[in-house]
Amino acid sequence: MSDHKLCGGTNSVEMALTGRRSFVTCLNFTTDEKITAKGFKLKWTAKCGSTYTLDHGVITSPHYPDYYPNTDDECRYAINPETPGEKVIVLKVLDLDLSPFMYDMKRSPCVTDYVEISDVTRVVKTYCASQSGEEFEPLAIKGAVSVVFRSNHTFLGPVEKKLRRGFKISYALNACGEEIDLTTADNRPHWTQVTSPAFPMVHHENLNCWWNITTSENRILHVKWDKLDLEPAPGCEHDFVELVDGSNTTKTKSSGRFCGLITPTKTIRTEGNKLSVHFVTDHNVNHGGFKMTITATLGPSEGCGGTRKARADWQRIEAPVDKNGTYVDDLQCGWLIKTDPTKRIELRLVAIDTEDQVGQVADQDRRCNDGLMIYDGYPNSSPALAGDICNATLKKTPLPIYYHTSGHAAYVVFVSDFGGTGRGFTLEYRTFDVECGGFLNATTSEQSIEFDDQVFVQREGRTMLRCRWLITATEAFPVLIKFSNFQFPRGACDTNFVDIRDIGSVSKCNHPACASKDEELQSQHYCGTNRPRTQFIGLSTAVQITASVALAKSDDFDFRFEYVLLPSKHFNLETGRPVEEMAQRRYRDGTRRYNCEFDNVTIQLLTDDTGTMSGYEAYYYSVWIHTQAGIGTAYQFSEISDPQGAITNIGYPNGYPKQGVQSWNLYLPAYKSCTFTVDRMGIDVVSPKSECKDEYLRILTNDDDIKMSSCLNGTLEFPFSFEVEPAARNKATVVFLSDDNLTNDGAGFFLTWECSNDHILLDSYAP
Repeated sequence: MSDHKLCGGTNSVEMALTGRRSFVTCLNFTTDEKITAKGFKLKWTAKCGSTYTLDHGVITSPHYPDYYPNTDDECRYAINPETPGEKVIVLKVLDLDLSPFMYDMKRSPCVTDYVEISDVTRVVKTYCASQSGEEFEPLAIKGAVSVVFRSNHTFLGPVEKKLRRGFKISYALNACGEEIDLTTADNRPHWTQVTSPAFPMVHHENLNCWWNITTSENRILHVKWDKLDLEPAPGCEHDFVELVDGSNTTKTKSSGRFCGLITPTKTIRTEGNKLSVHFVTDHNVNHGGFKMTITATLGPSEGCGGTRKARADWQRIEAPVDKNGTYVDDLQCGWLIKTDPTKRIELRLVAIDTEDQVGQVADQDRRCNDGLMIYDGYPNSSPALAGDICNATLKKTPLPIYYHTSGHAAYVVFVSDFGGTGRGFTLEYRTFDVECGGFLNATTSEQSIEFDDQVFVQREGRTMLRCRWLITATEAFPVLIKFSNFQFPRGACDTNFVDIRDIGSVSKCNHPACASKDEELQSQHYCGTNRPRTQFIGLSTAVQITASVALAKSDDFDFRFEYVLLPSKHFNLETGRPVEEMAQRRYRDGTRRYNCEFDNVTIQLLTDDTGTMSGYEAYYYSVWIHTQAGIGTAYQFSEISDPQGAITNIGYPNGYPKQGVQSWNLYLPAYKSCTFTVDRMGIDVVSPKSECKDEYLRILTNDDDIKMSSCLNGTLEFPFSFEVEPAARNKATVVFLSDDNLTNDGAGFFLTWECSNDHILLDSYAP
């Protein structure tokens, strides 16, 4: 910084600040007690560039949006918000309009005016004048950011302006951890959302973030996962989120590490009023990050939630209220009501008074801002007995309303938002004797169960019948369910349905079909026109089946299923000669073909005494082979109803049969979104795109909607992914056509799919 002293006379001083760094010039004018003069007058001209230290802001070129100067300028803008710890800054180019006239053909990367965005080590993105008017994806940069605008004296003569708008960029700080206060001292909502920095953009590498959340002494913290997309790994050793109850950095109250691609459905409640969220990433394989909602709610000690024991006499649950007799804001209360396994629970809603306003809430099937939900069993694994109960949904429905469980537990949830209240609710409960359902043991011999209109006993106020069967395996195998009859009324899906869920142990399941982790366990919901297919294959050692039907006199119902242990298949076939003794043929896509001397199938795993890896997972399906006129050999694979899996052409990656068609029909889980990914593809495409006559891979979904076609879509980049939206009846068809020319064939294709584990109709209510 220069020290300039101005005194007396009419001298003028010009100060020019140049260079690549930001400068601050301070002017100090000092007077004493002696003779005075007129003083001084200082003029300055702003060039460009600045330093931004706020957590958000907007950067523009000089004189935006009118013009920018026709001069040789290099404007540098530094973005470095003042915040403790690591920082991630998200930038969005809102407008780009630069002069397209070239200045220097040898200059790189742009021969025109341009904007350049860098982090502390490298250039991240450059925007040239040729990109003016385009829409740009946001950028996420770890650490401080530099924005450089380079313009040139393009027009000769007395031209001072380039009649272009220039540029406009917004930025916002995404803190890598912070202190969050949810105390009730002031009038504000008692909830927050914690996300990976720059969510939903891909997270950065080498992050170590801590969020410490604190609320009032009389409240606890309730955590609901909204999204989890982190690198899967055994023990979550690479990227993970960890929740620590009580901000205890010794991790004695840690919930464990969370990673992978499946969002957890289970919610977490702290014991006290503090919680720490720890997010760690390594140096590679970045994914979409995470998002969670944390609410400061009252706990069981304040009458919000807890465990109750049902008896033969009526007991009651009521919403916690304040001194005015109305329930408080931001409640997430959950009561678990249990009884003996030989009993069931009857509930009756005696009174309810909630906020009248309804609107858009986080759960897409809810209308109530404040409301009551009742689940038929334990939290996170049971269908709803009644959901979205409030003034608006009940309207003039007379009370009391009765509900009956199919098992020996019920879970009652009451939620409230910030603002608007009422007197709450009164719900009574008691036990009654079992009519249907119960505990069953699956063996190698097939057994059956029938559920029809002869099994129930009429009770006061009863409008529905629900039965639940818990089928456990006598061995460490999954359970196979076969449906022989399904005659149900086609009424509303919240009253007439069959719900099937995996609820057994994954770690104790010893079969190729077993899931590898709890997040992979499946649930199926059948109702309306969505009828179950012939069988359901469990992925754990136990299956829970819940049947529900409205008791209307005009409707008959009859539901029958058989259950048995899933048999295990064993293969022990002779292997062929070693590959090294055979001729190798290299193909244009870089893959190699290997031929076996004998006809055989070999599944073999050999391990040594050194390092370990994650192993492998394989899928197999039966196939019907026949001749199809005009095409050649047709390979029709058996129907597939798995929620996830993989498909390859016959022969992959060593080519595929000539002159044939291979087809698969996938019946996907109802009301769940499914993601398909073509990881690799190498096939011959020689005919015009409009014909699709020679070879192609085509994927169609419901109503013959073409999601992917290797000949119609032209050049595709792999892996190529698309999503099938939830529907009552989801189906996908995969067709692979090959010609009679083997000389230009490739490896074929490798396709995977995975369906969400979240049920969009029922499971979204559980806190």
